[in-house]
Amino acid sequence: MAKVKKVVLLSLLISTGFIITGCDKQSDTNDTKKPSIVWIKPTEAVCKANGGEIFLGECQAEWKDAPKICEAFGARLPTFDELKSAMTGCGGILNDTDRNENNQTYQKCREKLGFSDSWYWSSTERDSLNGACLHLETGYDVPYTKSNKFDVMCIDVNSSKN
Repeated sequence: MAKVKKVVLLSLLISTGFIITGCDKQSDTNDTKKPSIVWIKPTEAVCKANGGEIFLGECQAEWKDAPKICEAFGARLPTFDELKSAMTGCGGILNDTDRNENNQTYQKCREKLGFSDSWYWSSTERDSLNGACLHLETGYDVPYTKSNKFDVMCIDVNSSKN
């Protein structure tokens, strides 16, 4: 009988320990979601008034002017990681040109977000001469001289924490 009492008492202590330490949780996943990024194309007027130009219907600018264009209407230039997340969120693969170009699901998603098949500046600086940019059609990533003119896409500041 004493042996049965010890087993019952030990079982109670172990189960109480699980409850106190939180080992009874169903899931450790965090259900809070990051806010979705809202991508905004600069208008022609804002683009031109802040150092950019319109080429094939897109606002293009040098790296130094790209943030000014976005800030002119209360937005900001995305970081390289944010640009990359637009690509990977659509199913693209960084630096896998053949797969990305032939992936119609990716291409349709990219277009739906408002990105053309071009290079886009990010706010990320690679070094004093080069800024980080991404070719959204191919997913190709390479630093380019800041004096190059590439497309500008902005992020609604109310849709992100940065």
